[in-house]
Amino acid sequence: MEDKGDIEVTACLITFNHAKYVEKAIEGILHQKTRFKFEILVHDDASTDDTVNIIERYCKKYPGKIRTIFQKENQFSQGLDKIILYFMLPEIKGKYMAICEGDDFWGDENKLQEQYDLMQRMPDCSVCVHKTDIINEDGCWTGKSIPSVPISLCPIDGEEYIRYVLRNDSHLFHTSSIFARSACMKGIAGNIPEFMKISKIEDRVIFLYLGIQGNVAYIDKKMSNYRIMSEGSWSSKMTESREFFYHNTIEIINMLKSYDQFTEGKFTAEVNESLTKYYFRKYQYEVNGREMLKQRYAACFRQLSIKDKIYYTICAYIPFAGKLYKKIKKVTQC
Repeated sequence: MEDKGDIEVTACLITFNHAKYVEKAIEGILHQKTRFKFEILVHDDASTDDTVNIIERYCKKYPGKIRTIFQKENQFSQGLDKIILYFMLPEIKGKYMAICEGDDFWGDENKLQEQYDLMQRMPDCSVCVHKTDIINEDGCWTGKSIPSVPISLCPIDGEEYIRYVLRNDSHLFHTSSIFARSACMKGIAGNIPEFMKISKIEDRVIFLYLGIQGNVAYIDKKMSNYRIMSEGSWSSKMTESREFFYHNTIEIINMLKSYDQFTEGKFTAEVNESLTKYYFRKYQYEVNGREMLKQRYAACFRQLSIKDKIYYTICAYIPFAGKLYKKIKKVTQC
């Protein structure tokens, strides 16, 4: 890598108790082959394991290459859960920003250069993304990748991308593939839109915002790895706790309503389509069969198993049955 000139790219690394994985993440960034200068900006949210010591070791080995933000108290637990938006965005020096979480890693040494070159050629694009392999906690490939559907367009129209995200309840690309134009994000530093504050799913709101700012450049090449079910990860929390899943659902409902206001109704039809799915999930958790049987949720109800259809229909007419079931389930899970 050439060290001449200004910093072109800031690689943002987000860590919390990633001692088992963070070396792989750091090495994946350090080994990037570029014709421009880039830096690594690490934010650690008060890890209680050896993560900080590992990061400091790399800082000593590569002086001037890595900048750090070490929190003394965990910010996520205090409600400041948008680490990139609240803490990293104001510190970004590069013309572009790339993102990686401490339990994921970049697997292609040309990732940054290829994304940089494409963005330089496509000034109407706010972000560049690529394919990502999904790996298990132990690092073995699951046989699945993101996106799971073929993408033939480049660039993807920003507004059409947003409609896809809202209709399909998926941001289509993984966080570790994000390579965004910093100018598109810098404008909200210190003045974050309300919809971006509500849901804890930071990457989803970043994608929804970037889609408004421009088109999406796509490289059909696997260049990063997303580790699922790692200790303390989002995927493990969603699997282990139905209550966590429920509260996340409520937050997304509120985020979608706020996003509809922010975009002045441009995507109202798609927002309502997404809200229907999330309200149905909410009523499932609450065992609210009466709401689930309403016409608005007919398509969602048809996707249930026969057993669940019978159960929620009974709950619609005998609400006590659902409440009793929930109490019994809580007792048996203790």
